[in-house]
Amino acid sequence: MQLDAFVKVREYIKIAEARLQGTLVAIRAWNAGRSNPLNTVSLALRVAEFDPKLLNELEAADAQ
Repeated sequence: MQLDAFVKVREYIKIAEARLQGTLVAIRAWNAGRSNPLNTVSLALRVAEFDPKLLNELEAADAQ
């Protein structure tokens, strides 16, 4: 049980970090007046690392 909770917390942290990085990329692009496609691709690849099965489980738990 403890291991499952640890895995869920780790996924939540990964989600939060990806959202923070997305916000930072948007702020930097706004300040620079242009976007950096490499940052956008890098961010998309980070989001792809999430465990889809665990994400569905987390979303189901949040909906309750």
